[in-house]
Amino acid sequence: QLRELLQESLPEYMVPAIFTRVEAMPLSPSGKIDRKALAELPVEFEFIREEAMVAAHNPFEKLLADVWADVLDLPQIGVEDNFFALGGNSLKVMTIANRLQRLFGEHIPPLGIFIAPTVSSFAVYLLALYPELATSGKAPANEAEREEGEI
Repeated sequence: QLRELLQESLPEYMVPAIFTRVEAMPLSPSGKIDRKALAELPVEFEFIREEAMVAAHNPFEKLLADVWADVLDLPQIGVEDNFFALGGNSLKVMTIANRLQRLFGEHIPPLGIFIAPTVSSFAVYLLALYPELATSGKAPANEAEREEGEI
C-alpha cells in the first residue's frame, strides 16, 4: 500500500525498492538519527514478479541483461523487469554506464536508464543513439568476448 501511495506522487525511479520496518529509529548519544546504525539494519530484498520473466529477444538484450544482473547482484533478470524495482540506484546506474562504455567504446549516457528503465527499453534507447551497435560487432557475440570486456 505504501508503494502504491508513493507511486502516485513520485517519479518511478524515486519509489524505494526496499522498505525496512523498524520499531524505533536508532539514535546517537546526542539524540540525532544514527545513520550508521540505519545502514547496518538487516535488509531482505525480495522482488515480487507479477508476471513471468521475459527472456532476452536477441544477443544485445542478453548482454545488457547480463550486465544489469551482475551489477544488481542477481542471478538473472527479465528484459521487462524495472531496474529500480530490482534495487537499482544512481550509483549502480553509473556502474552500468561505465561498464558498457568500456565494452562498446561509446559514450553511454547514464540518464538513459532513468528514461528507459527496462533492458528492452534501454536496448531500444541505445540502438537509437548508436545503430551500429546492432551490426558492427561491438556488442560481444559470445561468452569469451564478454569476459574480456570485464562484465
